[in-house]
Amino acid sequence: MTDLHSDNFVISNEEGVAVCRVFKNPQQSSADLAAGLEKLVPTSKTLALDATTTGFVLDLRRTPGAQSPRIEQLLLVVASVWETTAQRMSFLVLDDPIQKLQVTRIAAQAAPQYGAVFVSRTDARAFAGASGKSDPATVSRIWDRPSRIKGI
Repeated sequence: MTDLHSDNFVISNEEGVAVCRVFKNPQQSSADLAAGLEKLVPTSKTLALDATTTGFVLDLRRTPGAQSPRIEQLLLVVASVWETTAQRMSFLVLDDPIQKLQVTRIAAQAAPQYGAVFVSRTDARAFAGASGKSDPATVSRIWDRPSRIKGI
């Protein structure tokens, strides 16, 4: 997979995992960000069917705080794509209670078996299937379903 990009995200392959970094230009409104992220849905479907991609990390650390209802809807769709293909998906968020709460709810609703929320980039990548080293706590998150739903 070659790097994919849009006005609001960049996707790269890191050790077999597609890592999508979402960002917001300060001059953009939430509607502009949502319009840019609409391209993420078909891209996510393509990646989920790509034989070289084992999982997905959606890095939301550059879009702090609560997301708009339209962005939340898009995140639900992306998470459900990975859930229906039975592939792991990690949400990577800031250590911000508002963002954690919203994204944990999205993961629990759209990807209860194969989704998880992390504040650690290493843990998020390991959960999604990156072939790099991981710590024992990450391995327990992979197998312990309740902690995956809780997220952190």
